[in-house]
Amino acid sequence: MECENVFGEGIPFREGIPIQLLNYVENEKDRNEFGEIIFNEEALDIIRGIDGPVAIISVVGSYRRGKSWFANVLHGRHDGFMLGSTVDRCTQGIYMWSKPFDYQGKRMIVLDCEGIDDPKQNQQWATKLFVLCLAISSTFIYNLNGVVGKDDIGKLFLMTDLTKFIVPPPDYKFLPKLVVLLRDFMLKNPDDFKDYFLDRLNSVNEQATEGVKKYFSDFDVFGIPIPMADRNQLQILDKLPTASLQPEFVTEVTHAVNNVLSTSTPKYIGSCTMTGVSFTKFLQDCVEKLNDTSIMQLSIPSEYDSVVEYVAQRSIKECVQMYTLNMNKKLNKDKERSDDSLHVDVFNWKAFNEIHMEIFSQVEKEFFKRIIGDSIQIRQYENELNNSINEQFEKFRKSNSEALYEYNMELAKKLWENNVKVRLSAENFFKDQEEFDDAIAIFEREVIDTLIEDCPETERVMAKI
Repeated sequence: MECENVFGEGIPFREGIPIQLLNYVENEKDRNEFGEIIFNEEALDIIRGIDGPVAIISVVGSYRRGKSWFANVLHGRHDGFMLGSTVDRCTQGIYMWSKPFDYQGKRMIVLDCEGIDDPKQNQQWATKLFVLCLAISSTFIYNLNGVVGKDDIGKLFLMTDLTKFIVPPPDYKFLPKLVVLLRDFMLKNPDDFKDYFLDRLNSVNEQATEGVKKYFSDFDVFGIPIPMADRNQLQILDKLPTASLQPEFVTEVTHAVNNVLSTSTPKYIGSCTMTGVSFTKFLQDCVEKLNDTSIMQLSIPSEYDSVVEYVAQRSIKECVQMYTLNMNKKLNKDKERSDDSLHVDVFNWKAFNEIHMEIFSQVEKEFFKRIIGDSIQIRQYENELNNSINEQFEKFRKSNSEALYEYNMELAKKLWENNVKVRLSAENFFKDQEEFDDAIAIFEREVIDTLIEDCPETERVMAKI
């Protein structure tokens, strides 16, 4: 890694490369009609592979305002997400970092989003991109011009009535934390950037101001000065070392980045954190609805229910497989088995039930670690898991019962042959009734001593004898 790529200032350098998460494909027949949002499966696989909680940081705003560079600094570097030096937008769709990084017990996924308000951009796509990022993010960074004029607020006008686009849960708690970056801020720093931003926004769109206050009970605003006076240098910002930037700019950027990282929370469904699997499903469901032009609103409660069901069924399936595989391993510990088909050796019922309870306890812990939803939903899926486990348990129990009976019967046959049958041949026949009775008594005593105790299968064998 070259030293000029490292931002420094205590922000860790993150290895990796940008990878496209999704893109918008225009309608070939009519550019004004909505086309289709398509995924990059490689990116989805990266997210699915995250076991722990995920925090989603989206960097959104007008094009040519330095969004991508700020997204790079979140990774402790100047380069990475592509920067452009022309008036055309550079980022297409949404990009993510190839290696989501760990931070305070969660995996951080930074999304660099296509600039909005490009006159060449399909306006339906620009609106849906904004709505999508609001829905999927836990932190929503809105990057705009520090002047906050009519042409600078971008899609914040959607805040005038967000419910036109999103059907929220009653408490609106699905919305991310809002972070506003006022870029190229050249005025004297106000006493409170939040008050300054709301005053400026109010002078442009009063309803948007009320919407921001309504939907975002707490948000942060940072004023970022210009990086340097030389405009030509701005075109190669990703290639310049931090030391060449104005100290005040570096200080404010570092402050904003540290605040964003330290206050970012995992993405939640209700009171449950999303993992890579659940977030991927949620993202796919949201995009599916946005691709459907007959659907006017993105229903967050419906998408949550869909994700909860998906995660539950996947968890139940994998936990049942875990139970079956581990039961086979325990019941066949002397045999190498690569499949999860049902097979058992012989165990008395006390040992068998102890093995079952040990493995079921492990499976139950894994299930509750994965499951999401409210208490009613979790109880419902817990019952489904128990029913499925019981089905497998009964199969193992039946196999063990059959094995116990056959094992005891084989023992009884050998004891019969050794004590009685061997004396039934003409050359070795019992001398008299007393000798025969003694042999039978020895046989019965050895049967009692040898057969597995305390199981109905032994009683069946004894009755048959």
